[in-house]
Amino acid sequence: MLMSPPSTTEILNRLLVLHMRSLPMYLGYAPPHELGRHQRAKAVLDQIVEDQKRTVDRLGTLILDSGGTVDYGEFPMSFTSARSVARVSPQPADRAPAEVRHRL
Repeated sequence: MLMSPPSTTEILNRLLVLHMRSLPMYLGYAPPHELGRHQRAKAVLDQIVEDQKRTVDRLGTLILDSGGTVDYGEFPMSFTSARSVARVSPQPADRAPAEVRHRL
């Protein structure tokens, strides 16, 4: 049995959810505590979040203009563990264990 292709609104909503519920957007709402000590990383994350918010706004406008309903979706539960990823900070190459320095 053949399935009908998704509508334009369904495709736009899928794209909207991919941008609205991405890991950078999640970290923008619930940033790791350690992010405050890494200003360059925070600036990059902030820029990604702003870019994705603009994309979500454009997609939402397209959906509404075509008579559709915007579906924002939900963040995956797996993102809750991503907040602890920032606790692992890389060591400078000269302080890394010898076997790691050899590979650098």
